[in-house]
Amino acid sequence: MTIAEQLNPIPVQQVENEPTVVEKEIIASTVAGEDTEELSDLSEAYEGSSVSTKGSSSFSAWYYRIAPLVRNRQVRILSIINCILTIINLFVVLLIMTSCFWLLALKIKHGQLLQSDMPCFYQFKPWSQCSATCWADGQPMPFMTRELDEDKLVLTRGKGFAKCPANIRKNFVQRAPCNLQRYIY
Repeated sequence: MTIAEQLNPIPVQQVENEPTVVEKEIIASTVAGEDTEELSDLSEAYEGSSVSTKGSSSFSAWYYRIAPLVRNRQVRILSIINCILTIINLFVVLLIMTSCFWLLALKIKHGQLLQSDMPCFYQFKPWSQCSATCWADGQPMPFMTRELDEDKLVLTRGKGFAKCPANIRKNFVQRAPCNLQRYIY
């Protein structure tokens, strides 16, 4: 027999299947004697207060099965790892469920925003430098330009507002005259 078998508190299957020893002297008689009526609870009427030991006996049976395993170091380590992984899995599942609900709420909000009417919004970048310092005789008038900032463009939504200009994304440039003083030679 190895040391592990000697230290193992769980009995071998063959030992469990062997019949128990029953001695003839210990077998109790079920025949009632002369004083049985006075001393026995069997003769008394049922009083309605009985205590069930099923819960405590099942707990003790569970405890006696688990106790040897808890004493084993490897089982304790695996139990701790199992608990940690279970907590991590629960956290991941909650995170995934929360993300799904958040994305669903964003999708609903996005759908609501697309259905609402909104006019065409846009903003221009700053004006450029003037093309000339002064307006020379015989030359075209100097001007400055500014272009549309496409990062700040919001196209029309719905039917309540006029559509954006057709060329709003391409070459939508504003021009303004500048330096109108004429220089005459």
